[in-house]
Amino acid sequence: MIKNSFKLDLINYEKGENSNLKINIKAKKESRKNIVFDKIFLEEKNNIISIKNLDLSSDFKINHIGIIKIDYLDKENLKNKIQINKKDKVYIIKGKSFNINKIIENILDSEDKKKSDIFNNDFKLQFNIDKIYLDKSNVIKNLNGYLFLKDNKVSELNLESKFLGEKHIKLTIKT
Repeated sequence: MIKNSFKLDLINYEKGENSNLKINIKAKKESRKNIVFDKIFLEEKNNIISIKNLDLSSDFKINHIGIIKIDYLDKENLKNKIQINKKDKVYIIKGKSFNINKIIENILDSEDKKKSDIFNNDFKLQFNIDKIYLDKSNVIKNLNGYLFLKDNKVSELNLESKFLGEKHIKLTIKT
């Protein structure tokens, strides 16, 4: 048996050393410009990552995502269970729990504009997540709100949540 590793660093996922990972991909090149993934499905024991209708440009920027479902334990043994659905120009992110410490690290450490320049279109993200792990020991609950992404930068943000000690936090940005 060959032991291959598989990592998705941005979401802190790593395949277990002694487990099997099933990967199912269905894609087509729609034109000279776009690659469309009808389905990307990863399954390892009870860990599932599913992406439907991912449309990439020729320079591999994201044009569109239909649905993303994730349900897995990450490298820190934290449960990640969210779903992202697109409705018009709004991506609705809802779920039970999500560890964002690697996403925060990536944003804070990124000095390369090309690393954060991954979307071709402007859009709104709407959040409704029960529990967000900022890191292993800092958790916020009931994250609600939205952010607008314009030219791959946050142009407007309005988020509310509570720390486990019930202290309220609100973050608002308008540029």
